[in-house]
Amino acid sequence: MIVNTSTQGWEIIFQRAHGLLASKIGFYWQEKERPKRWLETLTAIAEHDDEQIEWKGMYHITDAGTPQDFSLSKFSLEQAQRVSAVSRYKSQWIALMISMHMSYLYEPLREEKSAKEAGLNKKEQKETIEFLDLQKENQKLFRKNLKVNKEETQKAYNLIHFCDRCSLILCRENIPEDNRKVEVFALPNGEKSELHQREDKTICITPWIFEESEFEVSIEVHCLSQLKFENDKELADALPSATIIEKTWIFRK
Repeated sequence: MIVNTSTQGWEIIFQRAHGLLASKIGFYWQEKERPKRWLETLTAIAEHDDEQIEWKGMYHITDAGTPQDFSLSKFSLEQAQRVSAVSRYKSQWIALMISMHMSYLYEPLREEKSAKEAGLNKKEQKETIEFLDLQKENQKLFRKNLKVNKEETQKAYNLIHFCDRCSLILCRENIPEDNRKVEVFALPNGEKSELHQREDKTICITPWIFEESEFEVSIEVHCLSQLKFENDKELADALPSATIIEKTWIFRK
């Protein structure tokens, strides 16, 4: 979950909704710059953060009983394994993109310091390293089967990560004030990209890498007024009756 505070309580955005928003942003990418496997790439963008762990235990609330933002959660090897495994049932290209995303996110966990900061014990770190080694092997196999090179796949992955990062900036309300810019992620050609919001609240990406000169994207947000919860179940039970609002953003060149 992505958790933001509001004057009424909490605003909850599910990871799947964040992925959908990312794919909506990617949908408007310049046609001439789109990977050959475009629909599969959009699918990878939408589903890169699926297969979250079940609602049990204390995974989704903090020690204080408040909804827990995903950034505070312990690394879940189970979730990483799930999303990697499920992607293979769709296509090797999607599996390749998801695997590259897993590598990007979790390669730092090979280092003991990073593993400790992520809350991993030695056994968990060892299992994580084995998972990362497997990703390297899989990526090599997928590239061979698909007859694509590292440069081509890296360009496609940069697009995916750009959309992911752009979606997170919007979802987490990390847009700077006063027309200041925030870096998004390297574009497929390696060029730096930045996001800023104008006084009229429209969003601009520099350089402009979309087909349309203006478009609108949206996401559903679940609003909760209850401030604390005893466990995951109480939070899960409250969400179906949460007020759902739609947040929208207009991107303009």
